[in-house]
Amino acid sequence: MTTYANIDKEEAFVQYSQKELGDLFDTLPHVDVEKMDGLYKGHLFSIMGFGLLPRFMRGPFYTLLNIIDLWSGKGFKNLKGANIWLLLTDRFRFGYYTLEPSSDNNPARINYDTDKNFGFMRAIRGEMKQLEDGRVLARMLYVTKNKVYTVAYFTLEIKTENQGYGAI
Repeated sequence: MTTYANIDKEEAFVQYSQKELGDLFDTLPHVDVEKMDGLYKGHLFSIMGFGLLPRFMRGPFYTLLNIIDLWSGKGFKNLKGANIWLLLTDRFRFGYYTLEPSSDNNPARINYDTDKNFGFMRAIRGEMKQLEDGRVLARMLYVTKNKVYTVAYFTLEIKTENQGYGAI
């Protein structure tokens, strides 16, 4: 397995600021989205605005957020996909996207500008870079006419078993 960042556990990411994560992101290699088929477990951290929390409070906050597991991750198939959410005991898909392969200077992108989404969601973009085989570091962006906002960072890790996520 090839590892590009020396971070073994998602818990370590919760201590990073958005600037530190952005610096790490910039050092990582591109991910080949054409190979991203299947279900990926998501771990959310560094949500815009919550960086104001002291570092010692971030860990418990994001740990609880990921234990609750409202956002479970993403499913990919043929350069398309959807977010996987949990509602009570049922998983469902909401937030559809297409994948755009990386180019020389641009990371692979997640593009929510699709007819399946509500208008406000179509301004959401994502970018992904490779942490190691089967695991990526990603960031969610919100694009306006004048500015691009980094909303959150998250990791995605390929699931080896379906574990109740259903077909993509």
